[in-house]
Amino acid sequence: MQTSSNYKFFISSDKLFSWDIPATWSEYEDDEGTYAFFNTTSWTGNLRITPIIFKTNNSVIDVISEEIAGNNITITVQIGDYKCAYFEKNLIQGNDDLLIYYWITGLNNYLFTCSFVIDKDQENSFENENELIVIENIIKSIKIN
Repeated sequence: MQTSSNYKFFISSDKLFSWDIPATWSEYEDDEGTYAFFNTTSWTGNLRITPIIFKTNNSVIDVISEEIAGNNITITVQIGDYKCAYFEKNLIQGNDDLLIYYWITGLNNYLFTCSFVIDKDQENSFENENELIVIENIIKSIKIN
């Protein structure tokens, strides 16, 4: 994807994947194999993208299909070229009431689990709705190099 001045190009440490992220976002340390980002201008949530490589092409389709079939809160959404299993989950962590949005998607034998964590009180806010559009743009831009 061609990046605009509002986005910058990100490439994974193994050079297998790339995507565009907003220019105001930075990466932070997370679990090995997970790429994590947040808005440095104003915290709006944490985005994590975890790529997984399967040995066979059918594995990605199976995982997405199983997630949709096995979870009554999961729906199918199309984001660009990607069919995604999408769901939301509430989580209380210490004193924090959180909401996690999940998109599980992939292409060929590459699976991407994307999650965006916000404070629960941000749900349905104008700022959060805008950030969900940004997240969808990031997912649309995922490329397998």
